[in-house]
Amino acid sequence: MTPFEGYRMTRTAALLAAAFLVAAFAPRASAEEKPKLIKSWDAPNGMKLTLQATKPQDLESDLQVMCYFQHDPKGDVIISVIGDFDKSLGNPIKNLRDRGLFVGELGESLLLTPPAGVMKPKNVLLVGYGPKDTFTVDAFKRVGTTAVRNAVKLGAKKVAFAPAVKDQGVDKFGVDDVERENVQAIILAYDTEKRLQKAGLAKEFSIDEFVIEAGPEYFEKTVTGVEKGLELAKAALAKRDAASLVDKK
Repeated sequence: MTPFEGYRMTRTAALLAAAFLVAAFAPRASAEEKPKLIKSWDAPNGMKLTLQATKPQDLESDLQVMCYFQHDPKGDVIISVIGDFDKSLGNPIKNLRDRGLFVGELGESLLLTPPAGVMKPKNVLLVGYGPKDTFTVDAFKRVGTTAVRNAVKLGAKKVAFAPAVKDQGVDKFGVDDVERENVQAIILAYDTEKRLQKAGLAKEFSIDEFVIEAGPEYFEKTVTGVEKGLELAKAALAKRDAASLVDKK
């Protein structure tokens, strides 16, 4: 072996070793650094309940529910996610609210159909929480019930729900409080719909999956609220009268 050949082999070995070290210690892909935050539960009446950290416009669904507090003429507090959601549509929600066409009174609802290709949800339901200053946990129950009833009317097999309480500057309740009440309302309202179907008072239809959307920073605490809501809802269902809604003639 000539000195030149020995040098070339040594240099090649050094380069291979350097490449190995770079590959071993290089930062992993962002997708690996930030694993997908998602957790599912089997809910009563065959519905899957899922908690997922995602942007509403990026999740495929038959119906995306967006919740809003009553409009403040001086200006609404809109942070992060729901602001981006509206911008992707061309700001129709802001314009509706500024012009008094969707105020956001408790239980008020309005259905929108996004243009093709703009976002992944097929339909968007706006639901009102009512005024911030008189807001209580009962509003969560009202809104959850409204979401389910509209989903059934629309025939939405996959429903996504964005509470967006903190995104509107409201810190009165924790995310676990929000989802504890939301989940109860969703499950109980869906049970009522199934009882109507069983009694022949509504056409057969099932929601396959109900997705609750949460910010990554609130995910773990929201899990606690969902699980507590499930527990309370199942206890409430156990106390419901199992007799048919239609009296025998």
